[in-house]
Amino acid sequence: MSSASWGELVDGRDDVDAHSRWHSAQSGLVRTADRLGDHLVAALREEARAKEDDFALVLCARDLKDALADYEAANTRLLVTLARTGRTVRCLTQAMESVLGVLDLLGTPAGEFWRLALKEEREERVAAYENLMKNEEQLECEMDGEQQRLELLTLLKQDLSQHCVLLTARELDVMSLVYDTVARRSDVVVVTLPDWFATSEQEWSRAVRTTVTGGEETCIRAAVIWSDLHHPNVRKFYGACFAGSPFVIHEDCLSLSDVEVAWRHLLGCTRGLQYLHHRGLVHRSLAAMDLFYCSSSKTGVVSGMDLVRLQDVDSVDEDVSEASDIRAFGRAILELLVKKRGPESEALPLSRPDFVEEAEWDLLTGMCAADPAKRFMLIDVVCCMEVLAREENDCSLTTEPSEIVDHTVEDVSVYEIQSLDQTLYATLDEADGMCAELQEFSDVNRPVVDRLVNVYEQLRACVGPLPVALVESFSSIVMRFFKMLEQRRDQEGVLGNSSAVSTLGAARTLAGKNYSVHYDIDGLLRSSTILDETPAVHRWRLRLKEAERRQRQTMETFQEDPSQAVNEVESEAQQAEALMYLQFEGRDRGNTAVKRGGLGRHLLRSLREAARADSGTTAIAVCSRGLLRELADFEQESRLLVKLAETGRLVTYLTRAMDSALGILDLLDGPATATWYQSLQQERDERVTFYEGVLADNEWLSREMGDERQQLEVLSLLKHDVDQYSRVLTSQELDVMSEVYDAVGGRSGVVTVTLPHWFATTERVWADAFKSPVASEEECISEVGIWSMLHHPNVRKFYGACHAGEPFVIHEDCLSLSDMDITWRHLLDCALGLQYVHERGFVHVKLSLSNLLYSRSSKKGILSGMGLMRMVFDDGDGRYGADIDRNACALLDVLAFGCVVLELLMKKHGPERSREWSRVTELPAARPGFVNEREWHLLVGMCAADPDDRISMGDIVYQMEILIELESSSSEATEAWHYYGSQLTADDMTANLIPSLGLTFQEVLDEADKMCTELQDLSDVTRLVLARLVDVYEQLQTAESPLPVTLVESFSHTLSRFFNSLDRRNYDSDDSDGGDDGLYNPLDDGMNSFHLEIDRMLRSSSLLDRSSAVHRWKLTSEQVGNRQHARYQEDASERSTRVASEEDRAEALSQRQFETRLNDTISARENVETTDLMEIPPSHLEGNISEIRPPWHIPANQVELGRRLAQGGFGSIYSGQWLNTDVVVKYLNHYGDRNDPVQFRRELDVWFSLNHENVIKLYGANGEGR
Repeated sequence: MSSASWGELVDGRDDVDAHSRWHSAQSGLVRTADRLGDHLVAALREEARAKEDDFALVLCARDLKDALADYEAANTRLLVTLARTGRTVRCLTQAMESVLGVLDLLGTPAGEFWRLALKEEREERVAAYENLMKNEEQLECEMDGEQQRLELLTLLKQDLSQHCVLLTARELDVMSLVYDTVARRSDVVVVTLPDWFATSEQEWSRAVRTTVTGGEETCIRAAVIWSDLHHPNVRKFYGACFAGSPFVIHEDCLSLSDVEVAWRHLLGCTRGLQYLHHRGLVHRSLAAMDLFYCSSSKTGVVSGMDLVRLQDVDSVDEDVSEASDIRAFGRAILELLVKKRGPESEALPLSRPDFVEEAEWDLLTGMCAADPAKRFMLIDVVCCMEVLAREENDCSLTTEPSEIVDHTVEDVSVYEIQSLDQTLYATLDEADGMCAELQEFSDVNRPVVDRLVNVYEQLRACVGPLPVALVESFSSIVMRFFKMLEQRRDQEGVLGNSSAVSTLGAARTLAGKNYSVHYDIDGLLRSSTILDETPAVHRWRLRLKEAERRQRQTMETFQEDPSQAVNEVESEAQQAEALMYLQFEGRDRGNTAVKRGGLGRHLLRSLREAARADSGTTAIAVCSRGLLRELADFEQESRLLVKLAETGRLVTYLTRAMDSALGILDLLDGPATATWYQSLQQERDERVTFYEGVLADNEWLSREMGDERQQLEVLSLLKHDVDQYSRVLTSQELDVMSEVYDAVGGRSGVVTVTLPHWFATTERVWADAFKSPVASEEECISEVGIWSMLHHPNVRKFYGACHAGEPFVIHEDCLSLSDMDITWRHLLDCALGLQYVHERGFVHVKLSLSNLLYSRSSKKGILSGMGLMRMVFDDGDGRYGADIDRNACALLDVLAFGCVVLELLMKKHGPERSREWSRVTELPAARPGFVNEREWHLLVGMCAADPDDRISMGDIVYQMEILIELESSSSEATEAWHYYGSQLTADDMTANLIPSLGLTFQEVLDEADKMCTELQDLSDVTRLVLARLVDVYEQLQTAESPLPVTLVESFSHTLSRFFNSLDRRNYDSDDSDGGDDGLYNPLDDGMNSFHLEIDRMLRSSSLLDRSSAVHRWKLTSEQVGNRQHARYQEDASERSTRVASEEDRAEALSQRQFETRLNDTISARENVETTDLMEIPPSHLEGNISEIRPPWHIPANQVELGRRLAQGGFGSIYSGQWLNTDVVVKYLNHYGDRNDPVQFRRELDVWFSLNHENVIKLYGANGEGR
């Protein structure tokens, strides 16, 4: 193999080891420890060898090797390698597609073989990690060290968040298991990662990483500042990683010391530094290594590292300021000039070196002056560098000496500026008039006009002709200044009256532009022996500094009291503009209002000092990181009333963070504790004083209140904060917050009553929470009113919501099911969630793919709780507002669910089908090739055009359970039946045992008959199923032709399920004490799934006859149901005697209403008159059922008990099933005073309202009977 190209681009880049899979000397497959990409690398190497180092293939290899550098470097740390799975798979997949495209193998069997090889590698790798999780000793070694655990958790969360769509279900499970295990053992939780978090520079084409030496906190602080900087002369920031060995990722640039130094490059760095100063940022220690040349933009850029905010200067040890930054910049420029032109020198020489020009020396001495008062301002530096860059450019353009032509101007008074078509005098006179018009800018414009007029008078006073170059230079300065005035005058005419704040900002901008005009005038005076620069009018710096001082004082006054600036304008738009400008000015420089609205600065400084002392570094870093994030979110809020409404929550967080830090530093109960708490209390007192002062200004308060929506937000947040955190608020804070609440409520007329129990203001209370915006307040309340009542393992967890301001809901953070490797297990989970929603009386407004999700915590498919509506029932008298037929709503949901299932199957089975069926709205006419017969049968039943032909959710659940069993090729039943081959005889039917029960068919049927007799109340409904199963068995026994194994399997499975159902019910009956003494309705449609499966069995086989009367089960079932219902109604008066109070009787009625109205079988035939009901006051019968029945109520017949797990004095605990979902059930022997059901209900109401991942979830309860 000619390995020149491969050797240069792959082997030679990092001196690849000869044993590496990348080395050109290798041949065939080279297996690595972690198994990912071995086949691709080998195939790529062999293809490159076969094609004699095809350049495109070699480039692919080089890029893939670079992309996998971090992954391969982490091979010695298995769990860290696991945490890079998603990104590694993405790199390998993208590289594979590129290589297959180069080789023209896309869509070929060879290409499919490559993909299959990668898939097998992933499966082998997952198996290895599954084994690792079982090896406690090795696992503990891999998790050694608190810092390593934090790094691992962070990388896992990043990979799962960014690349979950590429991971298989097994990979997701293993990574989630590792995350949970590490978090549990280390007591460390990684919450939401910042947007800038990144783990590799390979995501960008021209990026490099720089290690951060100061540790995690230094990295976070640098990234938070740098990520907010966007300027062409500031080095671009791409991302950062604070886990493990922290680093930042940024633009790849050359150091200015490595290129030919030019003043235009230094000018670019100066403008970048000017931008940083404008944002209130300075360098701690600016040096030549912070100055770079960007090859893409061909300009100088300054680094964004090692920056600090001026408002935080009191929190750092270094003496930093804008003046110190300018001096350090001057020394860096001298260092660059010395390196390129002369001998080394660390300090500024006392006299000008020969290699430095006069103008350059003036600039350097001005920047490096020892006295900060005499040091150049940055705008001076910019102006000087513009001149030097312009001269440098003029020199580079002049290649040959030009012929000198001596022209003069005889009379300057008649000299005309051709572009303006007027004389110099007329131009200056008009400029003077515009200065008078722009009175508000007089401080910055008048000094320029006075200087220009003085120069003009000097030129007029000269005897003899004037050099034309001198006059032209002067006229160009006059013309440029005239254009600036003209532009400002026109702009003022368009905008009209502006606020004082806007005018002040414009004046500061204009002063910056006039700076360059002053420098041009200075250059003109110095360059001519005719002109005199000694008149007092040319001492412009003092006048300009005085003007800037007055502007700064005025701005500070406006920030202290914004009403002074806002009251001058009447327009709401101009008032909003003034306030926005004040907020912008204070954002980076820490204006007084924003500072006094915040808390926690002393605590943050203390944590930084502790980190510097290296005391509990990792734990303190975690505390600091959380505090930084919390304070950053808080300080981003510019509305002071909203910040006041966060007082209690923030104080609670700060107190907890302080206690944690003191515990880590072992300072609890020491003098440091008192100092820290006193500092926090001082901040709180200063903050209260500030708010007391601003509240005295009625106009300020009116502006801060905003519109009606913002007023409602402030009132809601204040009420919530006081209600939740009153115990941590001081009396002064409570007084201020109450005063604001009363003032806003009194002026706006908005009233906030009791907030709902689900009201929340932040998702940070939950570890796995996500916040989703909602369109409007009404929609938020409507959605949450339903979602908060739903508690089921297969419904997305709801945590809280905020309907004020910009509404949002807080819920479990999940993945879309369309991004997963979909299985029937996931779809069954979603079906169980939908079944529960229907049972609770709700339907989806429009069920779609976005409503089907995957929970990373429970590893289940779940249904979204958004987009639900209530089913409204008709009781005959319109008492419940009969708008919608329940069955019709549920069947529409079934249709939509079927379409979504088909859409997911299409997405799973290849991109071609996904494009063809991107959005499914109806079932195809014929079965697609990727759907088998049983799956198609399910889809046809769900998507039937006629709602009467559509199957129920119970049948959907059952059929999906069958599909799940068929998915598993190693099931016990399948293996047992395969013994007989493809067919069985009647003798086989008689002698064969059901594998799961160890009994023959006849023995199972006999046992079932006995259990039906024992289940007295359920005997009528269970015997219908038993009779049908007996008839099918007899037909199979008498069949003359051989029986298909699939038919016998189906019968065996149905019989086994029926037997187990009876056995569970018998077990429940035997264990209860005297049966149910409450309002238990024995009518149960749980047998319907068995009837439907028997119907399907009869239809699918020509060997079975379904004409027998026993198979007309629907009519018989209805007759049985009517008898059961009548008997149930007759016993109502007897049961009601056990209920003492009106409230208790109303609750008893709610149970009965639930049973009769939410049961599909009963709802079709029920017509209960008010006179037939128990005697309940009319007030309890009006309105919707949910107003009587508590949201946690679960009918007893929905729960099937399994085996008893434990027993105690208060009751027994069982495993069980509720709506086909595994649950734990606790039966209470007694609950305090049985005559006090109010206490029971109160406790359940509280428990049901709790939504947190660390509180056991209550799905429901039944307060009647036992």
